[in-house]
Amino acid sequence: MVTKPKKSTKPTNKKYANKVSVKARLKRIPVRVRNKVVAKIRQKDKQPRPTKKLSGSFRLLIDSASLLRQHWKLFCGITLVYFFLIVLLAGGLSGLTSVKDLKSTFVQEFGNLTASLALFGMVVGTTGNTTSATGSIYQTLVVLIVSLATIWALRQILAGEKIRVRDAFYKGMYPLVPFVLVLLFICILFIPAMVSGFIFNVVILGGLAINVLELVLWMALIISLLLLTLYLVTTRIFAIYIVTLPDMQPVAAIKAAKKIVRYRRWAIIRKLLFLPFIMVIIAAIIILPLIVYAPVTVQVVFVLLSMFALVFAHTYAYSLYKELL
Repeated sequence: MVTKPKKSTKPTNKKYANKVSVKARLKRIPVRVRNKVVAKIRQKDKQPRPTKKLSGSFRLLIDSASLLRQHWKLFCGITLVYFFLIVLLAGGLSGLTSVKDLKSTFVQEFGNLTASLALFGMVVGTTGNTTSATGSIYQTLVVLIVSLATIWALRQILAGEKIRVRDAFYKGMYPLVPFVLVLLFICILFIPAMVSGFIFNVVILGGLAINVLELVLWMALIISLLLLTLYLVTTRIFAIYIVTLPDMQPVAAIKAAKKIVRYRRWAIIRKLLFLPFIMVIIAAIIILPLIVYAPVTVQVVFVLLSMFALVFAHTYAYSLYKELL
């Protein structure tokens, strides 16, 4: 009696073959590495998409201005300490151009409006520049100190605590080393932007790209590198606030910053780009009338505005960070 061969119970379609090949590949991966990959996939699957809608850029701007107005003595005190430290250590007023002397020359050549805009651009470009390497080091150190003091003050007042200016500078300095390490990591993320600047100077300004197709291709590469830098920095920028928490390590802060911006990166990019745009407009509204009617006061007023801008920028970004939590 001839027996028929038993049919295989396993399906022979491509889907089963793909499953077998995937399983075979997974068996080749070391167990430790495989477990890490599986854990990361499960963690991503467990993290739900945030349902809370972020406030608009103008709402964040108004809320930040309202917070500064409520505690104006504290933040004006921090700004004045910043001003005196820059003047004493970095010579913040030494490199300023004389607007009063240049105004008459510019008005004769370009007219009132064009001269005012040109002087405004000159003031923006020259304010904060130091002529020595030592002054630059002091200026960087002062910015770090004032940033830490501002962040600590924001955290305390949002927690309902009453603090003084000296408390911000005494008690807010403890995470200086982790804060600097996170900033150094963020500076590394600007390498694509630096490469794009090098390509622009050599290829575009240097005249290596001749026809339209070459210009389009090189400009597409430059824009792509700039967008990559913007994307990378945005996913880690809030680590500077997370790392100031007690017992927080820089690596953990960077990972946490990447996690809280998930699914909302492009909305955050729009809000962060809105800040320098509106700050330039506000500065122009204040400085342009001074150039016309009181040019002697332009330098000092703009220095104070630029120093208060650091406090305002941290307030705006910290308010956005609190909404992401």
